[in-house]
Amino acid sequence: MSIQAMTFVQVAKAVGLTREQLYITLRANGIIESVGFERVYQRRDGAIQSYMSERYDGEFIINSACGKRDQKNRIVPDQMLDSRVIIVLKALPQIG
Repeated sequence: MSIQAMTFVQVAKAVGLTREQLYITLRANGIIESVGFERVYQRRDGAIQSYMSERYDGEFIINSACGKRDQKNRIVPDQMLDSRVIIVLKALPQIG
């Protein structure tokens, strides 16, 4: 099976969960773990917006080459999931 980067929302829809339910399930089963928060900035409609972004680590996390900028103007990569996580999630008793 080939690897495809998917957003958390795409994976959630594929397994029939909401995004929040997906986060809870991934954490509870040790598939991802939170490694902290980072303030990121983006330009939208000509204005700069900032928000806190939770960062994750795990076997199925893909850090994209694109992303938002942090306060030191470094790029904070967008995080996506490897599509193979769907097979793992569907094998869980609470989902499958």
